[in-house]
Amino acid sequence: MGRLWLSSWRKTWCLAVVLLPIAAAVQLEQGFLFDWNPAGTTVPVPVTQQCDTIHITWSRSSATGPNPVAPYYLEVYTSAFIVPFLVEAGSGTSFDWQVPFAPNTLYQVCMYDSKGSTGGCQDIFTVIANTTTSTPSCANVTFPAGAMSVEAEASGAFSQYGWIPQCSDISVTPKNGTPPYTFTIAPSLLPPINLTSDSMDKISWTNTLQYGISYFISLADSEGNRWSQGPLHSSGGSSSCLDDSGTPTVAIAVGALAGGIVAGALIGGLGFWFYSRRQKRSAPSSEFLLAHNARSSQYTSSFDPSATDASLPLRPYHQQTASDRSMNSLPVSARNLPYQIEPFTLSTAPSDAQVPLLTQPGSDAPPASPGTEEARRQHVYVVHHDGGGPPVTVYTDDGAEVTELPPSYADNRAAGPRQRRQPGETPRKPRRGNTSQPSSG
Repeated sequence: MGRLWLSSWRKTWCLAVVLLPIAAAVQLEQGFLFDWNPAGTTVPVPVTQQCDTIHITWSRSSATGPNPVAPYYLEVYTSAFIVPFLVEAGSGTSFDWQVPFAPNTLYQVCMYDSKGSTGGCQDIFTVIANTTTSTPSCANVTFPAGAMSVEAEASGAFSQYGWIPQCSDISVTPKNGTPPYTFTIAPSLLPPINLTSDSMDKISWTNTLQYGISYFISLADSEGNRWSQGPLHSSGGSSSCLDDSGTPTVAIAVGALAGGIVAGALIGGLGFWFYSRRQKRSAPSSEFLLAHNARSSQYTSSFDPSATDASLPLRPYHQQTASDRSMNSLPVSARNLPYQIEPFTLSTAPSDAQVPLLTQPGSDAPPASPGTEEARRQHVYVVHHDGGGPPVTVYTDDGAEVTELPPSYADNRAAGPRQRRQPGETPRKPRRGNTSQPSSG
């Protein structure tokens, strides 16, 4: 009775594939869904003990393909055999099947009804040794009518566990059997893809699966003879064929969804970054600022602790000590204490000695004296540096007050090389009644 049903199914299946366009890749629509995960399982564990019984259930569920027609059967691909196995699953909505394969065998189960409508393919599972008995016993699967002789080709050498580049071709050429032939690509967690041919010519398929997807391939003739290989994997390569709108695959839709999520996250991150930058620019600072109003002055100060960390130290971030970096991470309220901030970190590099205290964007010339009354009323702070720092020359107009600050020292910072300072002529500064004389740094 079983052989009669299987023979009847083969004839129906062959009639169905003959009506398909020759050598046209068709991804089947799922007419039903199936799995064998226990109720409440959130993340399936893809392992099975040898001779374990898996309880397979199926239903129409949310499938949109043709309505399934009983009886049903399983098509099982394995890494241990070059033929897929057909297992009758009956006419109900559940089936118990013992996994008979040896440990370390990889297997993948796809499911069909009597009309060739598919329930899709499950993920690849691995058989492990039975933990309850050292001599497990279970019924073997029945081999198909015969194994076909097939020549398979791919970009480069073809192997059972090969990685096939995207948009490259896999070709199979039947060497025996009776046409028509059905070339099937069975990717994990996706519906199978079928190509048919009524001759013994080469049948080619372009890999349109996303990177990393595993799959088996098989070839069947009209008499039930079969051949299979796998698991193969889709590897990186050209993505030009993935943009073809003729027959898009489910894998393409999944990839587009993932790309949209990534793009949305990037756009959101950029928007938040621009908003943060704008908020920082609009917030006033209570720290030492040489330019009271950035819009009314052409000067900028490298002694502005509210600027970004990249503009404060004279040496690169990776050359700073741990204490230097921890100071940069303090909030403004915690950093607004005397001599806790030393933005001019001393470096042993000779080029650091050439960085001036005051800088003017876009010009190497020394800054000119401010001409407005507001600028003349501003305080000028001079920070002295020990250990060979460059001498500081300050130009001011009448009425400007100069406050000189002694250098601060970090406990974990080694003293820099001491150099003899060369005396030089400095401009005289008008005295004020209560202004102290500059102290030497």
